[in-house]
Amino acid sequence: INEEILTYDTNFQRATVIERFIELAKELYEMNNYNDFFTVILSLYTPCIINLTKTFSKVDLNKKILLEEYVKIISTENDYVNMKKDIHKKIFKDSFK
Repeated sequence: INEEILTYDTNFQRATVIERFIELAKELYEMNNYNDFFTVILSLYTPCIINLTKTFSKVDLNKKILLEEYVKIISTENDYVNMKKDIHKKIFKDSFK
């Protein structure tokens, strides 16, 4: 993912690719594919990508907000408590349909 983003020369092109990866993460999250979701978000939050401040200034604000929400979900804080809560919530929500 990092290599794909850094392949492009302009900030606008990189921002477009970042937005697409955020959309991919959203799809993975909605499909409950936490392994790949985790990988995509973690890749987008590596120093070589997150430090592209000029590029991120071109990313849609809603996408940046969504990325921040996803980063909170995969946080290692308290042994991944946010991710565990999210999975638990989805399991019980789906079982009552």
